[in-house]
Amino acid sequence: MAGYCAFILPNSVDTENVATSYNAGVLKLELAKKPETQPKQIEIKAALEQLSAISRQLTWLMADN
Repeated sequence: MAGYCAFILPNSVDTENVATSYNAGVLKLELAKKPETQPKQIEIKAALEQLSAISRQLTWLMADN
């Protein structure tokens, strides 16, 4: 039995990078996100160093009391 189904995809989907497979009556679609919509990684090393310094100061202050 043939069928037809249509999907409206969000703008974040990379329509040039779609993979499909069909096995045992199951259609599998793999939709990749566009690179610009991928989560971004940021460097927080400086912030961690600042938090560490603050933690050392708090420990020192608490030890004085």
